[in-house]
Amino acid sequence: MKKALLIILMIMTTGCLTVPTKAYLSPDVPFEGRKSKINKTVGLYIGPKSRAYIAEYCVPIVMSSKCQTFTLDIGPSLENNSIRAFKNLFKDVVVVDSYKSTKYPATISITVNPKTNIFIGKYAASPRMVEIHINCRAYRKGKKVADKTFHTKFERKTAKGYLAGSPFFFKSSRDAAMGKLELAAAESLMSDLNKCMDYLYEKRRSLF
Repeated sequence: MKKALLIILMIMTTGCLTVPTKAYLSPDVPFEGRKSKINKTVGLYIGPKSRAYIAEYCVPIVMSSKCQTFTLDIGPSLENNSIRAFKNLFKDVVVVDSYKSTKYPATISITVNPKTNIFIGKYAASPRMVEIHINCRAYRKGKKVADKTFHTKFERKTAKGYLAGSPFFFKSSRDAAMGKLELAAAESLMSDLNKCMDYLYEKRRSLF
């Protein structure tokens, strides 16, 4: 009986101590409608590197020369978020396979800049920070007419992180902490794309 209880306890403890290491940027970041729009259909280009972009942060492991890598998937949801954002500025947005495309009056290119970074911290209670850098470019007839980089840092804290010292709350507190990382990522991208849209609206005479 004691052995059975011990085995059950070991299984429960092992399950609780599993550390979640992957976070994902939501493909449905909310964007508000805009008062002023451009009544044109534009192309949208996102290169393969940006589509696959994953930010990483390595947390040193105590008493070890190794570290534990945490990741945030940004690229896979970049297209969907960009479309949803730019449809608030333009009449329509169509994905194209090259920024040199001349099918539409202008092509918008969105690239994740490698300066993008995330911060996890050593503990579940540590703040989660995301700073996404976005290159916002526009092309007309294959010629670049607008180019600017935007970045916004957002930090999220979780009170539940302080419960990580207990084996009963370890996993749920870590899940909550990674959830805060995803929220910070959504806020950072939303801010960057809103700034990009403001910039493109100011440059609208150069675009068309």
